[in-house]
Amino acid sequence: MGNNNEGPKSNNKTKRILAWIGIALVVIWFTATMLLAVLPIPNKDKLFPFFIFGCIVIPILIWVIIWIVGLLTGKRTVASFRSEETQKMMDEADEIRYREIVKKTEGTVEESDEEQSEERTEESSEE
Repeated sequence: MGNNNEGPKSNNKTKRILAWIGIALVVIWFTATMLLAVLPIPNKDKLFPFFIFGCIVIPILIWVIIWIVGLLTGKRTVASFRSEETQKMMDEADEIRYREIVKKTEGTVEESDEEQSEERTEESSEE
């Protein structure tokens, strides 16, 4: 059987590989754009706007993917909008709301238990 620690390690390895692929893609694209701008390449007039567009779009797409993954997993990422302090305050507020709901629910359960025991007491005294 496999070791339970393999999952997180492979997950981190996957994240690192994807990060390096993204970095390599951006560096290669920027380098190609610079070479296209400097070297005398045929059809430069048609290719250059495409490469400039890619220099803008590729980093934005990477950021959007990171942001969506953060939303789907519920974890804070580099692309998250909230700062750590804000996220900590939001988590504390959620915890307080959760405790209040639990208290209200427990109070309701206790009240209904008391009512049932009173009804049983009344029924047994009537007999």
